Amino acid sequence: MSQKEEVWEQIHSDRTWGKYPNEELVRFIGSNFFNLPIEERSNIKILEVGCGQGANLWFLAKEGFDVHGVDISISAIKKAGKYLKEAYNVKAKLGAEDVRNLLYKNDSFDVVVDCNMIQHISYTDHKVAYKEIYRILKPGGVFWCFHIGKGRGYGRLPWVDYRTVDSIPKGPLANTGITCLLEDRDIKNLLENTGFEILDVEKHIRTHDSQVNELIHWSVVAKKEAK
Repeated sequence: MSQKEEVWEQIHSDRTWGKYPNEELVRFIGSNFFNLPIEERSNIKILEVGCGQGANLWFLAKEGFDVHGVDISISAIKKAGKYLKEAYNVKAKLGAEDVRNLLYKNDSFDVVVDCNMIQHISYTDHKVAYKEIYRILKPGGVFWCFHIGKGRGYGRLPWVDYRTVDSIPKGPLANTGITCLLEDRDIKNLLENTGFEILDVEKHIRTHDSQVNELIHWSVVAKKEAK
């Protein structure tokens, strides 16, 4: 087990991590798919990479989509399956997989979503992960991601790769291993170099510690070229 796997296995085995869906994900799904009658949504195949314990999966399943989730942590996958069944009586197809080596066939999904997971691999590995996501998306399929950027209050941090720090010592991301603090141009370059067309990039700023420090996130929508 790699150090990254150990960090997240420890996190998910020790505590509950997330119960409610990401607000920006809800907004993305609503604006793009809520116009479909619920009986037709099962035709939309959605994968969440880094699904954790199912906070986003239950929402997607409740809304009628064909939902799949993968996470590098076995404990997260086990908890997600139990949580979806016991709390919401819904199902998703789950697997313990690494986003850098997904086991799905080419052109498998209509939508792939990443909510704060790929930010915890190096910039170099971002290139691998985005290529895998591009591969498994159907032509014309859409990728949505929510990714951290560098805000106030981080101080001097040990850089291990381009915009990638070894760890963040305090705040909401403390003790979660490496974190890649990207600017919007970095995400655009990574996705466009993979072959994606960027459809939308939004910046979200949230303060913490009585407005002393801030978190920046980017929500990005990108599309795989249609054949």
